[in-house]
Amino acid sequence: MAQYYVSPDGDNDNSGLSEGQPFKTVNKAVGVLTAGDELFVMEGVYYETVKMSKRGTKGGRQMAIRPYPGHSARIDAARPDFLLNPGAVWKPVPPPGLLAALTRREHVFAGSPDVGPPPFDEDAFGVREFVSSMPLLPKTDAGAFVSGRPSYTRLITHDLLRDLQSDNQKFGRLPLGCDDLSGPLIDNYGLDPYPRRPWVYLGPGLWQDSRGYLHIRLSHTTHGILGVEDYEGATDPRDLPLAIWRRDVPALWIDRCHSVLVEGLEIRHGGGDTVLIGKSSDVTIDHVSIRCGANGITIGEQTVRTTITNTSIDGGLPPWYFRSDRKSEYVLANGQQNMLGKQTLNALLRCNPSSEETVVDQCELANSHDLVLNGPGSALTRSWIHNLNDDGLFVGGSIDRLLITNNVYEQCLMTLSVAGGSAVGKVYFHRNLVDLRRPITGRRPHPCPEEMAGDHDFDPRPLEYGRLFKSNAPDPEVNITHTTVIHVDAEIVSAFNLFRAYDGQSTRRVYNNIFLAINRSEKSDKYVAFLPAETDTKARTDGNCYYRIGLDSEAMFRVRDSSQAFETVQALKDSPFGMNTHYEANSLDKNPQLRRYWMQTEAIPVAEDLRLSAGSPCKRAGVPLTGVGDLGDPPLGGVAPDIGCYFNDAHPLAVGVDGRRAFPAPFPEPGAVFG
Repeated sequence: MAQYYVSPDGDNDNSGLSEGQPFKTVNKAVGVLTAGDELFVMEGVYYETVKMSKRGTKGGRQMAIRPYPGHSARIDAARPDFLLNPGAVWKPVPPPGLLAALTRREHVFAGSPDVGPPPFDEDAFGVREFVSSMPLLPKTDAGAFVSGRPSYTRLITHDLLRDLQSDNQKFGRLPLGCDDLSGPLIDNYGLDPYPRRPWVYLGPGLWQDSRGYLHIRLSHTTHGILGVEDYEGATDPRDLPLAIWRRDVPALWIDRCHSVLVEGLEIRHGGGDTVLIGKSSDVTIDHVSIRCGANGITIGEQTVRTTITNTSIDGGLPPWYFRSDRKSEYVLANGQQNMLGKQTLNALLRCNPSSEETVVDQCELANSHDLVLNGPGSALTRSWIHNLNDDGLFVGGSIDRLLITNNVYEQCLMTLSVAGGSAVGKVYFHRNLVDLRRPITGRRPHPCPEEMAGDHDFDPRPLEYGRLFKSNAPDPEVNITHTTVIHVDAEIVSAFNLFRAYDGQSTRRVYNNIFLAINRSEKSDKYVAFLPAETDTKARTDGNCYYRIGLDSEAMFRVRDSSQAFETVQALKDSPFGMNTHYEANSLDKNPQLRRYWMQTEAIPVAEDLRLSAGSPCKRAGVPLTGVGDLGDPPLGGVAPDIGCYFNDAHPLAVGVDGRRAFPAPFPEPGAVFG
């Protein structure tokens, strides 16, 4: 066992074996580690990409990489010149149409070298676009704001320059009434009744030309939508430290290594994979802070027993970036692909199907597109999942005994999405708190909504509220138990679609959950829940509490693949479906009487409490899970449990790094006013 040291002031010709003889780069240091060694990373920022390859032995002593005691250390894959000296790396690009005027001006003064043309007045010409002063390596077109509010926000990687330069900020299929907008024809002209799309400025972002020069524009966004934060910051990149990095270069790559601990570091601005772990075993990431690129942590092929604990991963999702900015890609008539801003961000965690036993515990996963778990024996526990504009958890097709328990989900479009193509394995979604009252930025506003009024596929709403579950049948066995879900605006889709797309073949068990739907407008053809049909013998649903607040539709429930609708749980019990003892025989359609919560986005109290009040009908009203301990809890000996994620007047649910996020949060100081 040896202890090594690395410092920004060190030298790679040093021995690295003492504080006075440290290496200079982390790359040099990890290259000498063997089983049982420790590497102490001393105070500072290490602008490098680190690859640790073929270190350690399977089942051997653990190698550790951690900050020197009392020091803060950061591995940063961004180019330091854009962070430390922004004024020297950007130059203005004259607006289109003025290049000829500037050329004429230079020609006029060419015969008077002692006088020369007057300085280029950027303000007078309205400069919006800047270009790097030197060419960069290909794919150096990813970046982020690193200060200000919010403190870490991604720059959008625009796929085409015309979009970056556009004055238009709206997007959609263009009917004839939108002829005044500039934009290309798409490749299926003659088949699509709307053959054009507009060029669209997606927000502060980047584009790299074929010569390697990087273009940037930081113009303000002007959506003016309640719930969407516009960019109102600096427009001159020479005034801002910006992180600029390559899309294809990880910040930390652990390749074919075994028994490795990475602890206490900050890791920032990696490429497609900020941290990449491949063909390795027994790797632990603990108390690490990651500001990620397109992906946060990628668990590559043939990787087993990866443990990620007390780690925060921030994807930097810009509040002015809409989900459609990565979903509405199209092909131009000339065959060129326009991916819009798809390359900006992807997944906070992504697992290869051949990986196994990935455990994510007490982590904070926020501000990105989605989260992907795969491989048998994996788990997501005691974590905070927040602000994902797609799947809060996408379960891959190679899972088995996946445990998802004691997590808090907030502001996700789809909480749990189960991949199709595999009916093998089991998923346990147990004692989670799912709060879907805040919407995501879904569809970018359309330039001519009035012209699309007759199109039944057109949805003009830029904000989307989340849903609990998506099936891509055939599915593995899915168990959803003791979970509390709050859903807003059930008139868009049914609040709880657990059986709408059910294939009738896979086992699905839904026990002892609270499903609270908040309706803000009336729509009679939507239901609080879709329930299984009488013939769905592998479906089990009981001990749940359903309640709707707000305007009612004509019925509470609808049975899958049937026109039968039921207003109350009692009507279900009295129907032929109620003959099945596992078919909502003990369920409720009563107010669960949660202690304190807000119903509208504009009325948020200082503190809230989603536990059951003393008089809640959900107390001791659940179905005992005796004999099915694999649902998450040990058998309760026949005693009826409380319904929902909290039980027996439980303490607050503590999730995230060191359990620092509590639900409910500590009660506010005396005199605090609720909204």
